[in-house]
Amino acid sequence: MAAGKHPVPTYDESLVTHLDFKEDADEFKILQLTDTHIGSAEQLDYARKSFDQLINLSHPDMIIFTGDFIWKAHTKELLPQVLAMIDEFKIPYALVFGNHDLEGDATSSDFVKAFEESEYGIFEQGPDYVTGNGNYAINIKKDGEIVYSLIMLDSLRYAKKNKVNGYNYIHDDQVDFYEWNIKGASQAAYGEFNPEENKVVPSLVFYHIPQVQFFECRQKILDYYQEHGLTYGDETPYGVATLSDDAEYPNKTSDEWLYPFEKTKLFDRASQLKSTKAMFVGHLHYNSSNYFYRDEINDYEMELVHGTKTLTTSLYWGCEEAQKDDVCIGGTVISIKADGSYSYDRLASTYFAPEFNLHNFVG
Repeated sequence: MAAGKHPVPTYDESLVTHLDFKEDADEFKILQLTDTHIGSAEQLDYARKSFDQLINLSHPDMIIFTGDFIWKAHTKELLPQVLAMIDEFKIPYALVFGNHDLEGDATSSDFVKAFEESEYGIFEQGPDYVTGNGNYAINIKKDGEIVYSLIMLDSLRYAKKNKVNGYNYIHDDQVDFYEWNIKGASQAAYGEFNPEENKVVPSLVFYHIPQVQFFECRQKILDYYQEHGLTYGDETPYGVATLSDDAEYPNKTSDEWLYPFEKTKLFDRASQLKSTKAMFVGHLHYNSSNYFYRDEINDYEMELVHGTKTLTTSLYWGCEEAQKDDVCIGGTVISIKADGSYSYDRLASTYFAPEFNLHNFVG
């Protein structure tokens, strides 16, 4: 929280949106869809078919869109149409902002209004004293008890200092908000927050732009590849690195330009709280890597996962051919259990619409 500017409110679990495990279910499934870049009503039928296929493959209890959901000029008019299409699936769905969502004429308030008017949409503006728009939490309950917390953070957009087109980062007051949610949910679930006695609610964090720590973990894997004669896609003790968007920009010498200009404190705080099992992001369309972030001092490990891009919009030439060997278009299905464990799988979509590639289509 912004110290000295606003009082820290008391955590009230009854005011936090929650979803429930289905009766007798031993897992709760989340379908992560990311970087859909829907730019016109003409794309809705294509999106509907692709979403329908991924939903039928995963049978999710909820859907989370990790940014770059819509963009282009007339987003205020388009947004309710997109949400009406998603409502047809009758599955709760949530959103975090990407760097493109607010580039059109829809404001964050328009998103709040559209989601409030939707039947199954979940989106909150978040506290006005926390940087960004859309910092909120969703608790997952089983038999009336909180068993997981999903933390949604706004990874913001473009920086106005240090780099002309550099990306912003998750700010300190957002990190404080994250901590407030973890401690509040744990207090509600266990009567206290005490990681040493396993009295901490497990959590997953969702945002759009991978933070600098993703880049650092990726570099460890690339160094390991070089030292051991391995290549992209090979497993290592540090995770797996695949190609990223940098492959499409041969004039760039490092992936570093794709990440924020400043390192967030989110990872240090996560190490101290020992709640978050994994972070799921979007933004890098070609990247389907996963890394293991380890803090030996705090005896803490967290997985960092690049979600699989959804829909053939932007930077996907020849994806039909690539799909034969790798999942380049689709989604990521995440399964969480009441014991705090989780797993995920990548889902491939067979629906391709090159006409809607951003380089071929003018909406």
